[in-house]
Amino acid sequence: MTISKLSASEQETITDAVLANSLKSQQEKRPDLRQLHPKSHALVWGEFIVENDIPPALKVGVFATVQTFPIWVRFSNAAEAEKRGKFVSDKQPNAHGLAIKLMSVEGEKVLDDEDKTQDFILLNHPVFFLRDVKGYIDIGKVASGQADPELTQAMQPSFAILQEMASKKISNPLLIQYWSTTPYKLGSQAI
Repeated sequence: MTISKLSASEQETITDAVLANSLKSQQEKRPDLRQLHPKSHALVWGEFIVENDIPPALKVGVFATVQTFPIWVRFSNAAEAEKRGKFVSDKQPNAHGLAIKLMSVEGEKVLDDEDKTQDFILLNHPVFFLRDVKGYIDIGKVASGQADPELTQAMQPSFAILQEMASKKISNPLLIQYWSTTPYKLGSQAI
């Protein structure tokens, strides 16, 4: 795990900029085409069951008590649409995602845009392509040709991971292994 060299204030400022850019991009694409992972393979309704055999140190948040949450699960493809209503064929390699949205979750939320939900976002690659939130800004600069040679060189590992993610050919989205790709704090532990 890489620890960010950015202060909490710098991370918050950059996060706000990334969010503003994402919202602008989503407005341009309209609500019928998601900004990221626009192609859905399936949307499934189910249950997320928290069992009793969780180690005491991990009984935090939604895992604190034995309970069952209703969930929505979305299987997706990261390929951009060729045009509105026309997606790249699933026969082409690309990154795939699995999003789990728990419903009826009580407690304080980091964001106030959805009440009583908790999301788990997974990708079909074991690591994320950026080290920290500043990477979103940096990769945008490189992709748009606005980066200096030093930054372009520094971002090569991120582009290599993206290339590896996008080169995976999938024969069946139900047979994919998914990872969280980023560390999370659960109680006092990183997971």
